[in-house]
Amino acid sequence: MFPVVLLTNPAGVQQALNIFLSAAEDSLNESLVAILGIRGREVTVQTLDVVANPSDVNKLNTLIDTVHRSSRLLRSRDSWSSAELLRAYGLEEERTYQFMRGLALWQNGLRASASREFTDVLTNHRNDRAEAVAAHLLGVFRHDQGKSAEAVKLFIRAEKVLRSLEDHRGLAITHTTHGRVLREMARRESSDDLRHSALKQYQTARKNLSKIPREDAVDSGKTEGRINLGEGQALFELGDREEGMRLVALAVSIFSTSLTEQSWARLTLAGMYRDVDNHALALDILRKDTYLLDSDDDDDIHRGHALNVLASIERHALPHNLDLALGHALRSVAIGERLQDERHVAHALVTLSYIQIDLLDDGFSINDSEVRVIRRNLYRAQDILRTLHDRLGLARVDDAFSNIQPPRTKPKG
Repeated sequence: MFPVVLLTNPAGVQQALNIFLSAAEDSLNESLVAILGIRGREVTVQTLDVVANPSDVNKLNTLIDTVHRSSRLLRSRDSWSSAELLRAYGLEEERTYQFMRGLALWQNGLRASASREFTDVLTNHRNDRAEAVAAHLLGVFRHDQGKSAEAVKLFIRAEKVLRSLEDHRGLAITHTTHGRVLREMARRESSDDLRHSALKQYQTARKNLSKIPREDAVDSGKTEGRINLGEGQALFELGDREEGMRLVALAVSIFSTSLTEQSWARLTLAGMYRDVDNHALALDILRKDTYLLDSDDDDDIHRGHALNVLASIERHALPHNLDLALGHALRSVAIGERLQDERHVAHALVTLSYIQIDLLDDGFSINDSEVRVIRRNLYRAQDILRTLHDRLGLARVDDAFSNIQPPRTKPKG
């Protein structure tokens, strides 16, 4: 690469970059591929093209699209490489660097730090992919913080830019996320209006997905699976259970090459069978998921969700296995505590309390202190769910409280 520190004259840097970019398409191409690989060469050349042409929005859009594709190919290091190259050329105070650094932080799991970069990127409106991606990802982060209304505004901002760019892939992905957030809001608020709004988002996502040429869609199957999953959940919750379960089962098959996505779809389908009182089939679906249940990794909130659902299913399935359900519930709570996911902790505590109440009813010897533990857990869940405005969760807490029986004493003799 160029000796940047020696090229202190901006005109000299510009001239050197243009010479390099020209050679990169010709005499240097083979050497760059040998050193950096095909993808690394592409990211490097496109980043330097942005440095050489800072006002060319199309070049920035191309770079962002390339780095996004790299992430889908499990190459999150490319965003770091691009950000560091931008910084090396003195752009650390520029919006382009802030965005690329934010994307690198996001792709490597540092979402809070990434959100600060994205907030700066969005200070002034620009009609480019950096604006759209920053708004989308910041919306996801705000929703995770419990600020769903703010998240929806950010998704709408991203969608407006993506429509102007005719970016059907970006629109399919963003509308899918928008639908998921609306559906989760509907579940918390018991709102069919929000569920219908979520359905419209999934339908819009599907229309945009159909406009992407197959050869240009790196992860079209994954996006289609997510649309089916979300639309299926919304339909199920609106009462069309048969169609909802069909779409979620279709998502399970579509995710055959992605174990994590398939596990989430299996978990959703199992929960649906639980809700229609087919606990045997729900249990069978979950027990087939070796990826989910055969690991000791307790740093995965998805595993925590699965254990919570599994505990609930085991509580209802015949024959009852309350000891196994209790173990899964305790582990689910522990995962939530470890990852500091308050929403999950609250729901897992309610499931745990239901199981502990069932143990009281089944004749176990439980003293007053254990009953107080159940009540304390329910009060804690209630406080969290009130903060999150989760009406459905609060209804479960009230129901659990209503089922607590007076503590039993050991039978004499």
